[in-house]
Amino acid sequence: MRILPFIFSVFLSGTAFAAPPIYQNRDEPGRNPYQVAASANCGGNTACTLKFATVSGRRAVIGTVNCDLFLNRYDGDVTVNLKTAKKALHQVFDAPTYFLSAQTQFYVEPGDAPLIQLQSVYNFKGTQSCTLTGYTVALP
Repeated sequence: MRILPFIFSVFLSGTAFAAPPIYQNRDEPGRNPYQVAASANCGGNTACTLKFATVSGRRAVIGTVNCDLFLNRYDGDVTVNLKTAKKALHQVFDAPTYFLSAQTQFYVEPGDAPLIQLQSVYNFKGTQSCTLTGYTVALP
């Protein structure tokens, strides 16, 4: 019976204990923008490799792949393989003839470099170019 007045007094005082809000600060130093571009002259070939700069000191999280692709014919598809220099795991995209704009979540560890391998039934014409965008994070 003695506990009832205590509960009643806490209820009347209106004091409530709330947990601190959970939020994400996208501008914190642990998350930095990442964008790299590469191009290669693949004219006359059905396969082509675009090599990007090595990621140093941080993990890169690639979120978007954009490519400008040119073939000698207008009716061919291009297979785009996103991979790294050190890992065999990769992600495959199917692109119509002229462009690729795809969302992904692909991780590149520090000291590794992203690669894009292009393959087509028809020969490429001129320079092929791709841009990777995302962010980098510090490893614990």
